[in-house]
Amino acid sequence: MKYFFSIFLCLSLSHVWAQEQQTNVPADTVEREKMQSTLIPAALRVGPAVNSLIQTVIDDEGTYYGLQADLAMGRFMLSAEYGHAELNRQSEAGVAENEAFQYRSSGDYYKLGIDVNLLKDKQKNTYDAIGDVIYFGLKYAFSNIDDQVSFSTPDNFWGATAITQSNENLSVSWVEMNAGVKVALFKNIFLGYTMRYRFGQRYIDRSSLVPYRIPGFGSGEDEVNFGFDYYIYYRIPFRKR
Repeated sequence: MKYFFSIFLCLSLSHVWAQEQQTNVPADTVEREKMQSTLIPAALRVGPAVNSLIQTVIDDEGTYYGLQADLAMGRFMLSAEYGHAELNRQSEAGVAENEAFQYRSSGDYYKLGIDVNLLKDKQKNTYDAIGDVIYFGLKYAFSNIDDQVSFSTPDNFWGATAITQSNENLSVSWVEMNAGVKVALFKNIFLGYTMRYRFGQRYIDRSSLVPYRIPGFGSGEDEVNFGFDYYIYYRIPFRKR
């Protein structure tokens, strides 16, 4: 968490310093910046979470994918995310002879928020978020999940004992602080990463079973969580810069 806020502090100080260097700005430049700061959509970026796809390939027990989109409006970006996760874990044969378990879960997550660009385009003298960006933002997120765990314990006197617990359509919400970059590799192709600090987790109508993993959040036992994602974006411009 301290590294997250250190990075954000450095970005904020750089932003303040850049603003202080701007003196005697021509009137036409000021008007142009005002026009570009209006909430007029300039471009849409959409892309998959690369690390989720890699995790699906290397993890035999799970399936994961995520999608992020941002709508550039001046220096601000309206950002939305969607993802899905499935997990199926069970005890390995011969490892837990006296107790067998199986855990299954499936769920989706949704996130919506605003990001602000901190990187100035010196050529255009603007913070327009249509190009390369260094950003900080805040999102509201929630997830719906179905999960079930089953335990089977053999007993020589009473016979096998089976215990099953589950959550059906469990809702979880939280808040995220995000920081990251998006850089153009080729025309309309961007590479980016997002660092996340998740907090304020809240369950709605949870049973006694704590989900092993909440899609889009992480461990169900954690009240706060830190992570990051890598993305490849395709940009659809609506107007010229």
